[in-house]
Amino acid sequence: MENSAGQRLAWEFVQTRWSEVRKAVGEFNTIELVEATGSFCEADLRDQVQEFFASHEVPSAERSLRLALEQSRYCIDLKSQQTGHLAEWLGQQGAADNKTQAASEH
Repeated sequence: MENSAGQRLAWEFVQTRWSEVRKAVGEFNTIELVEATGSFCEADLRDQVQEFFASHEVPSAERSLRLALEQSRYCIDLKSQQTGHLAEWLGQQGAADNKTQAASEH
């Protein structure tokens, strides 16, 4: 679930097969699974995690869940604050690269 390319698919799998997953991985790995949700950087996934674990409690992972939700919130906040700045900077770099390329072609 820490790989952004497969997060949604993995999270959907975990939710739909929760009892099987929990039984298969054991208590310690269930805690690690909860921790892995901290890599979610989309508000809808964070909300799903919060809702899911409200009704599927893992008492041994309460602290891990709090930390995962906090990490997710930080990532979402940073992403929302920096996306515009990054897009602008990348646009400027592209414009600079295009000028450099045009100058070298002459």
